[in-house]
Amino acid sequence: MENEKESNTTLRKKLFLDYVGKTRGVISAVCEKLVIPRATYYNWCKTDPEFDKAVKDITKEKNNILEDRMYVSAIGGDFKAIKFLLEHSHPKYKKKKVNNETHIYHHMDKQEPFPQQKTFTTLLWEEAKKRKEEQLKAEMEKVENGVKVSNLSNSEQKG
Repeated sequence: MENEKESNTTLRKKLFLDYVGKTRGVISAVCEKLVIPRATYYNWCKTDPEFDKAVKDITKEKNNILEDRMYVSAIGGDFKAIKFLLEHSHPKYKKKKVNNETHIYHHMDKQEPFPQQKTFTTLLWEEAKKRKEEQLKAEMEKVENGVKVSNLSNSEQKG
């Protein structure tokens, strides 16, 4: 009877790992799908180092995928992704608190900030606004020249 129970547990662990791989490490979804309490999952991690390592490896893969997507978003011009990556992983950028406002300075680790310096976020928003204005200007020129503009969203078409 005990051997049968161990065999059943081993099968459930293999199935669990299979689903963890399919969901890229979303443990709560796997527990729900297999009707396994999270406490059982945590117990398996405590008592079975191989199982715990397998889950951690799959989770690490998920984190790598998410990190890759963050880099792709940043390269594509997503300003939030750019800001996040620079603030958290670029050694030449550093956050500083000045008057409850976060500033990021490039190569200014030992210098005091000047009051006229803009925050990184402000610079990003100004750049986004400038690009949007350029895009709208180009679209207006197309309209004036009689070219149909089909890629405007409904909200932009309404006004």
